[in-house]
Amino acid sequence: MYKPISNCHKEDEIVVDVDSGRSRICKQVELGNVTANQLYCCPSPKDSGDCFPINNNELLPDNCPQNKRLAHCHNLTNFDACRRTDLAANRVCGWQDGLFCLTVNGGIPTGSYYNLFPEAAKLMLNRNEKESYNGTKFYYDNVSQTYQLCDSSACDWNLNCPDLFQGECNLYTWRNISGGVPGFPRYVKGELCEVNKIGGDTKTISPDSSLWKNLAIGLPFAGFLVGSLMVGLIFWKKPWRARTIAHNTT
Repeated sequence: MYKPISNCHKEDEIVVDVDSGRSRICKQVELGNVTANQLYCCPSPKDSGDCFPINNNELLPDNCPQNKRLAHCHNLTNFDACRRTDLAANRVCGWQDGLFCLTVNGGIPTGSYYNLFPEAAKLMLNRNEKESYNGTKFYYDNVSQTYQLCDSSACDWNLNCPDLFQGECNLYTWRNISGGVPGFPRYVKGELCEVNKIGGDTKTISPDSSLWKNLAIGLPFAGFLVGSLMVGLIFWKKPWRARTIAHNTT
């Protein structure tokens, strides 16, 4: 079943199904049209169309502009952040037969100030166990040209994150220049999205998930049961056929 995780007033910039509160990416998951661990760009709720995958996860204003929505769905059977055992993580990670989807209320802005934002946006949607806690901060390392996890409270951060599994407003704050520069806010909606269809090249659940295990166990048993019934029917019909032949010859 569908289960919303976050709850925030800014989610009206993401939700496309007002009655259920679902995002566009979640509705596509339910149709079996989303691949786990793939970055997607989705239309805004006011526009029509489907989410589409971003090739090589290369985020640019050209392939997912500011008026779009970024989304990423995780298979919980192998999601690193699900190594956590606290209550916030357990209410998400214990739900194995679906995907945990995160959607940002915007795409990639244009302008030189936002040159470092695409990589920060990816972190908003995909953090490992160590990076997934509330108050996690990252700084941009000019040498490696990557975001690095702050190792002290005195870190001059570029990205400030809430708990990845937070149930309230998932507000992320990003800034290009460290220090007292005002932050650029982004809100992220978290959802548990049920997979109702599996097939084709867009399988969303890995073979080690509980759903696949149930199928693997149930299908052979069903085949054995049907075979047993067929054999029993054959043996049941033989005496009846013999009696019928005997009757016809007398």
